[in-house]
Amino acid sequence: MEYEDSLRKVVKGAGVILIGTVIAKILTFVYNILIARIGAEIYGLFSISLAILNLIVTLAIVGLDTGIVRYISHYNGRREMSKVKGTINLALNIVIINSIIFLILLFILADKISIYLFHDQNLAFFLKMIAFAIPTTLISVIFLRVLRSYLYTKYEAYIKLIFESLSKVLFLAIFFALGLKIFGIVMAYNLALLGTLILSWYFYKKKISPILKKVKITYPPKKELINYSLPLIFNEIAIPLILWIDTFMISYFLDSTSTGIYNVIVLIVLLMGLIPYSLMYLVLPILTEFHSQNKKDIFSLLYKTCTKWIFALNLVVFFLFLLIPKEFLSLFFGIEYVKDVLTIFNISIPISVLILGILLIGFLIFYTLSCSKDVLVIFKKTKYIAFNTIIVAVLNIFLNLYLIPLLGIIGAA
Repeated sequence: MEYEDSLRKVVKGAGVILIGTVIAKILTFVYNILIARIGAEIYGLFSISLAILNLIVTLAIVGLDTGIVRYISHYNGRREMSKVKGTINLALNIVIINSIIFLILLFILADKISIYLFHDQNLAFFLKMIAFAIPTTLISVIFLRVLRSYLYTKYEAYIKLIFESLSKVLFLAIFFALGLKIFGIVMAYNLALLGTLILSWYFYKKKISPILKKVKITYPPKKELINYSLPLIFNEIAIPLILWIDTFMISYFLDSTSTGIYNVIVLIVLLMGLIPYSLMYLVLPILTEFHSQNKKDIFSLLYKTCTKWIFALNLVVFFLFLLIPKEFLSLFFGIEYVKDVLTIFNISIPISVLILGILLIGFLIFYTLSCSKDVLVIFKKTKYIAFNTIIVAVLNIFLNLYLIPLLGIIGAA
């Protein structure tokens, strides 16, 4: 009975997240299409600034975005509400301090990063503007993860997925209408994230604060939480880290245009993450509660079921993307993204289509095995995740050093 109830919660939560994510992806495509049509160079600079922002956010949050879901779910399973409150307060204190430090550092170092790392002074404007998204992103993530721990799926869908994505498009359209194109790209992003922070705080105060209002604070061992959460940085950046490395190294060896083309392909391939993200959204807190209550059979069965579903559904997505890749790219992003052609065995294939096929294979394998990372998180084996990701990242750097000068962006793929 518990298995069926839990599976029902997972499926219901997955449905809400999937619908929200599909809407968000459509809106994000519109947002990126509008930016991409300004030119591959501008899109490349914006992509680099977002890659740096995501890297900073991942470092500054020190794995707490996943760590608090595990700890809050664990303490809820044992009805230790004072420790739940302590975990939330401790996480908020850490990310607020970190966000201020990283905002100042990025703003001050923007010019040097642009000139010495990316050889493009125009990037400095994007970095200085995007720096203000650091605190709004970090704090809102903590509020949303607390809501997730209590299985409030719909608020993630409403706030982060639908509201934020829609806000980006609307603000961007307004700024474009005012003739503020380059300024509007970053400002629309910042304003949308500010709205996400305000709404996530509002629903946290409405849904979670009343539960914990009269509960005394008992802080979990700070050292234990940090030691557990730090390796989880690598849980969040396993695939993003590889893509950031690709973005940085393509821009270093090639140019902003190549960076823009590669990141457009990545946008498409990341759609394969819709299904695992939706299914796994509630699996972590639910499995954590089963683990805290020592219900091994239900734990194992739920894990296996989700893995099978992810593989079967993503296999369909895999073949759908391979049917009309050239038409898809030219229709949504423009002919610029399919004009470069490579001839293999007397067959002309756009380079972007070849990149798409290569990345699809890798992402299919990665997402099929994504459930295993959450199991390691639950069992406090976070150092294995860190070790694995470091090996892959280092391997990716060496392969890029060899393959990008040899094969261009195909080498990065």
